[in-house]
Amino acid sequence: MENNDSTEAGHAAELIVFSQLVDEGATPVAWYPNDVVSITELTNISLKSISLLLGDKPDKMLLNDPRFIVDLKDSFGIIPFPDLNCEAMVYMFNYTDAKDQNVVCTITIMVNAAKKFLLDKHEGVEHLLKFTAFEILKLLVRKRKYNKDDITATLWVLQDKLDNLMAN
Repeated sequence: MENNDSTEAGHAAELIVFSQLVDEGATPVAWYPNDVVSITELTNISLKSISLLLGDKPDKMLLNDPRFIVDLKDSFGIIPFPDLNCEAMVYMFNYTDAKDQNVVCTITIMVNAAKKFLLDKHEGVEHLLKFTAFEILKLLVRKRKYNKDDITATLWVLQDKLDNLMAN
């Protein structure tokens, strides 16, 4: 995951991806910055993030309960992506869509080797991820038909907050 854009080089995260588990499988919905990786790499990030965190849930039956939104226990994880020379901090949550089906989602923050020290601040990052998940949920639930640009803007705000966390 090479980034040649000097304006993005100073960011805490190499890439932030919002994914959903839909009928077609793990799908990247929105990401920031927009031009960092191919759709194949985004799909692989989505698949690995969702598969590993969802597979770690002891009671998968709860995922079908419409009341089981946001507060998933142990829904934060750090996952290595050695092929991309990155570590990922992932937060998983879910919501009930317009068809009354639960949709599992992840927000994945990709951190390269040079910024690995951000992993030491994982409690602060987890808090930011929960807040971002709540903001995305507001977009998904209120609008029912969301705009990808609105979610990308929310990921941009997360990037800015991560940059501030890294500076402190």
